[in-house]
Amino acid sequence: MQVLRPARPPNCLNGSSTLPRGLQHPPDRSDVHAVHRSPDGSLLHAPSLASVTPIAAERRHANRLARLDERAVRLLSAHCGPGWVDLPTDLGRTAAAAMAALGEAPTDLDGRAWAPGPLLHRASLLVAAAHTTVDLVAEEVDLLGEGLGADLAPLPLRRLLDLCGAVVDLSRAPSPPAVWGDPDSTRVAEVVVRSVGPEVRAAGQLHRRVYADFTDAVWDVPDGLLQRATQRRRLLSRLRLRRRLATVSRSGRAPGRLVEVATTLLEAGQARARVAAMASLLAGHLGHLDRGPMTDLDEVDDALAAVGRLQRALGDRLDPLRLRDLFRAEAFRRREVVLPAVQLVTAIGAWEREVTANGGRAPLEVTVGDLAHWADRLQAALPALAAGHRALAATEAGPTSAHGLVDQLVLREHLEDLARTTAADGRRSVS
Repeated sequence: MQVLRPARPPNCLNGSSTLPRGLQHPPDRSDVHAVHRSPDGSLLHAPSLASVTPIAAERRHANRLARLDERAVRLLSAHCGPGWVDLPTDLGRTAAAAMAALGEAPTDLDGRAWAPGPLLHRASLLVAAAHTTVDLVAEEVDLLGEGLGADLAPLPLRRLLDLCGAVVDLSRAPSPPAVWGDPDSTRVAEVVVRSVGPEVRAAGQLHRRVYADFTDAVWDVPDGLLQRATQRRRLLSRLRLRRRLATVSRSGRAPGRLVEVATTLLEAGQARARVAAMASLLAGHLGHLDRGPMTDLDEVDDALAAVGRLQRALGDRLDPLRLRDLFRAEAFRRREVVLPAVQLVTAIGAWEREVTANGGRAPLEVTVGDLAHWADRLQAALPALAAGHRALAATEAGPTSAHGLVDQLVLREHLEDLARTTAADGRRSVS
């Protein structure tokens, strides 16, 4: 055999084809041919090295696939025995999709901690509960959103539950003034209640003590007569006060010790005057909840808490003007607003309990639309996981987790893909 090489390029320094000592031309294998002589003496050229190189790369790729093939076979044989060849060859990806759905919200189940049978049972229960929840919740969300004038569909279930709880609280709390529809006005009212609350509460306690024995006409008793009656030597003033108090008492006689009663009435009158000085402040921020010294601040606190909870739950979907109109119309006393909220609390609470009972950990972190999509995906993928479980049970496989089952189904499908790839490569080589 002879090797023919192409002529060397001329030396770029002196124009000759010989390089200076110490320099060599780089090898050029693209035009190197193996030459054989035929029996008649003619030359036969073999393919060039440029065409041989891709063939070597294909062989290396085939060898790598073969090594992967052998490793997958060893893994399957170690767990399933020779029965691994009978495992379905088209369930791996679908079973992996089912496991991925179970591993994300709303269930967040760990397939490594569950055997396939119990997990399949719980998954089927969760799919049925999810579909029921979507059917119940979707319509009620639309009704409540229409009443509140807000698009509630994009809200996660947890935020929907908070919103419905606020609506139910508002139906039980005193009706808030319309001005509280604006969150800024609500915050100012909270500041006012904190600042004047102690004074108003003290006045309210004194007034309740007074009204337990006297009618509202007691405030017509002159302060001077009350002050004189507290002095020891003013016997005539005491007699006059006793007669006066008997006319305004609920029993028709002056109750208790006269000095103590007069002192209480004086203190109550002073507290009444201090609250009267705040009348415009209280009326402007508490609206119809302002009753002067008899303002029930516990009711005010309940109303403020319910309104604040509603505003926080609505977030950027809050329309202050719409909320003012709802407060003015006392809409949170009406069935068409409260009933959808009650239904949603019941449905979402039942879904949360079902997920928790079946080992899930994130039942309320999805929207209604996400929950419907999740249930559809899982329902479509569960049959593949169940078929793989039945097929694996027919082999000599030992106990495994749901995650291990999916791994074996994926390996089996991978082997089938490798077989198809190898067969296709063989057909291309033959052609």
